Amino acid sequence: GTLVLSREAGIHDQLDGVCLSVNPYDIAEQAAALADALDRRPAERTTAANALRERSLARTPRDWLADQLAAARSA
Repeated sequence: GTLVLSREAGIHDQLDGVCLSVNPYDIAEQAAALADALDRRPAERTTAANALRERSLARTPRDWLADQLAAARSA
């Protein structure tokens, strides 16, 4: 699969490069990204899905919580 993700989404920084990034206020850009995702060959979709899986499993909920606590301490 291919992920189309808003640049404003909190997870975007971690998935940038393995998703199709869009401006959430630009309907034409979103439509073009969705068309691109749907037009991809199965092998491209598989490669994208594997990259997304690998990137998303690289960090655990514990990592996320540690980041949140560190940010709260430094605020």
